[in-house]
Amino acid sequence: MKLLSKNRLALAGVLLAVLVVTVASGVFRDKYKDLRYTEATEGEFVLDVIVRGELLSERSRSIVAPSSRGMLQLVWLVDEGIYVEEGDVVARIDESSMLTQRESREVQLETQQANLDNFLANKPNQIRSSESSLQTAGYDLELAEIRLGLAEFESEQQRASRQLSYENALLNVDEAERSLASLINKLEVDEMRQRTRIRQAQQRLDDVIEQIEALTLLAPISGIVVYGETFGGATEGMRKIRAGDSIHRSGTIITIPDLSEMLSKINIIEGDYRKVALGDPVEIRLDAIPGPVFTGKIDNIASLASYDEMARKSYFNAVVRLDSVDAGMRPGMTASLRITYEKREQALYIPNEAVFEVDGRTVVFPRKELPRPREVRLGDRNMMSVVVEEGLEVGEEISLTDPRTLEVQAESGSPITGAPSGQKNRSQTATPPPPATGRGGR
Repeated sequence: MKLLSKNRLALAGVLLAVLVVTVASGVFRDKYKDLRYTEATEGEFVLDVIVRGELLSERSRSIVAPSSRGMLQLVWLVDEGIYVEEGDVVARIDESSMLTQRESREVQLETQQANLDNFLANKPNQIRSSESSLQTAGYDLELAEIRLGLAEFESEQQRASRQLSYENALLNVDEAERSLASLINKLEVDEMRQRTRIRQAQQRLDDVIEQIEALTLLAPISGIVVYGETFGGATEGMRKIRAGDSIHRSGTIITIPDLSEMLSKINIIEGDYRKVALGDPVEIRLDAIPGPVFTGKIDNIASLASYDEMARKSYFNAVVRLDSVDAGMRPGMTASLRITYEKREQALYIPNEAVFEVDGRTVVFPRKELPRPREVRLGDRNMMSVVVEEGLEVGEEISLTDPRTLEVQAESGSPITGAPSGQKNRSQTATPPPPATGRGGR
């Protein structure tokens, strides 16, 4: 009986121990049930730089006010932001003063044309009159010649008189011929002058008509209308141009960007300058066109940095050329750009938020070892993930939150908001290490 009692007591002890372990395990599981976990992943690892950018067109055409004396007044503008085709009317300038000038020059042209018509009408009469005088002088010469022939039967004095008459008639014919030739030459010169005056009057009229036509502004290319700027006075400063404004000659009224090729202007911080290079592939996500991912390449990087006084940082201006365009793209749209500067075909990596710093050590918290941390050695890092060189195996689950924060929560009664004092999340506080390989020395 005593032996049986001892066996029962031993069995009860074992059952109690199992119960305690089971309860403890359940408590353990319940304690960490709210933690989020991820797995160590193996595969291609992309080293990238994420920047913000703004779209712009590679080429644009400006529509300027025509050259004119004095100020011009805009009377109409097409709405900004609409798409226009080449040749569409986009603006009109007041033409009232030019219309008055055109009427004046039309009258001048009509007067010159009337003068020419009158001249041409009188020209034949003047020539006929001169020709008639020549003909009369010819008749007189013939008569004097006949009389001179009969003078041989007359006295010497009469023959001398006949000879003098003949010579005078001969001179009269010569003078009449010269007079006719001079008249014809004069009439030709006068006609030429009259026609020159008409051409000049026509040119002045054409110039006014051309200036009037230039007051109707047409789109030189197809694209989006962007208003120019003007000074609106001390109260407004520089502002968009609008109908009713007085504008200076050759001032820009509208700019039409060419949307067939688009670029993105970006700023690269000093720390990323040597990572990226011309030709690096870029993914572009537009804020205004969610969904599609556009591609491009770095087309230009400034060799000198620009200092931003507001941010107190130096940047290198760069330009990304998009491989294709979308009908909805507009200059000025903002975008997020991912520049890929290197790829590792095979690497073990985890999210940045799964890395913590405990007592100066870089650690993770494997699920199967909670709440104990495990030290790891990290490698390359991008904006989302970091390579693990040592300390983890593929597929191991690790916590995205430091489990020790549960103790802080339990003591304070507040929800988990971060790591306990003295423990840091590497994704928030640590400076990403430089790439182990690649373009770090460029």
